[in-house]
Amino acid sequence: MGTLENLEQLTDRLVEMVTGLRSERDQLRIQVNELKNQIGEKEIENIRVMKENQRNFEILEREKMAFQKEKSLMDGQMKSLYQKLSGLLPEDRKGQTPVQDGRGERRP
Repeated sequence: MGTLENLEQLTDRLVEMVTGLRSERDQLRIQVNELKNQIGEKEIENIRVMKENQRNFEILEREKMAFQKEKSLMDGQMKSLYQKLSGLLPEDRKGQTPVQDGRGERRP
């Protein structure tokens, strides 16, 4: 009968171990599902941030292009104004820079 008792004790210990392992497995499954949910949320947040960054980049690119266009227009206006002002000067003064005398007045 000693062998039967030992077998029963061994069976009881095995049942306890299997029960503990099943409980641990169930807890780990719960943790895995929670982690999967967290990863999904992080992926969604990452996608949102990437799209927002892309929109901001596109806005900055449009602003840059608008500034470049405005600069180009202003450069053209400045060149046109310079040409008009240069046309007002007499022919013999074109190309010369005015010289200031000691009193700060310009003279040819």
